[in-house]
Amino acid sequence: MLQQERVTVIVPTYHHAQLLRQTLLSILNQTVPLKVIIVPVLEDKETLSELEHLNECLCGFGNVAYIVSEKADPFIQMQLGLYNVDTEYFSVFGSDDVMLPNMVERMLELADQSKEENVIVGLSFAYTNEKLTITSLHKMGPFSFNRMMKGSCIPDIALVKTKYAKLVGGFNDGHDWGYLSHFAFYHRLLKQTNPTVILSPEVGFLYRQLPNSRHAVRYATKEGIKIHRGKMREIARYYWGC
Repeated sequence: MLQQERVTVIVPTYHHAQLLRQTLLSILNQTVPLKVIIVPVLEDKETLSELEHLNECLCGFGNVAYIVSEKADPFIQMQLGLYNVDTEYFSVFGSDDVMLPNMVERMLELADQSKEENVIVGLSFAYTNEKLTITSLHKMGPFSFNRMMKGSCIPDIALVKTKYAKLVGGFNDGHDWGYLSHFAFYHRLLKQTNPTVILSPEVGFLYRQLPNSRHAVRYATKEGIKIHRGKMREIARYYWGC
C-alpha cells in the first residue's frame, strides 16, 4: 500500500532555470513521499520553458504541479502555493538550494515525536558556494523569543502545520515587510496559535550562496547586518509591542 503524502513543498522560483532541475530532483528523491508545487513568474520565460521540459520528463509524477505568478515576489508566490496545499504540513524551499535525502523524513519524525498538535520544525543547514561545496554550517539551537528577535532562530525552511498557517493568513496580512515577510509570518503564527517550535542541529539542506543572492548581499558588511537585524526587531515590536 502506498504511503500517503503528508507534506507539500512549495518552490517559488525566479531566474533559476539552470538550478531548478537539481533542486527538484533533490525534493523528489526524499525518503518519504510528498507533493511539490512550483511557482514560477509569468515574465520568466526561460524558467517556464524549463518547466515545460521537466513536465514531459516527469509525466508519471502526479504529485508535481506548478502555478504561475504574475508578480516576481517570493512571498506572493508562496501565498499562491499555500492556497493550493491540501496536505497536513508544508514547507517552502528555495529553487537554488538542495535538500539532503532524509530532510523531510527527519522533520516529520521530530514533529511526531513531540506529540504536539501545532508544531514548527526546523533543521540546520550548510552554506555552500555555487558548486555546492560546503563553506560553513549554520546550527540551529533551542528556541527562544529573544533569539528569534535577533534573527538567529527559526530558519527560512521549516515544516509548518498547514491549517494553522492558513488560519493566520499565510504569508501576507496586508503589511509589506519586503524580504522579511516570512519572518513576520512566524511572529503571527507564534502569537496567534502558540505552536511548539523544535529546532535540530542536524543538517537538512544545502543553502547555495550565489554572488547575487539577497543573503550574500545582506551580510556582505557589518552595516548590512545591522540594518537587517534592525528590520527584524521592527517586525517584532509591531507584533508584540516590545
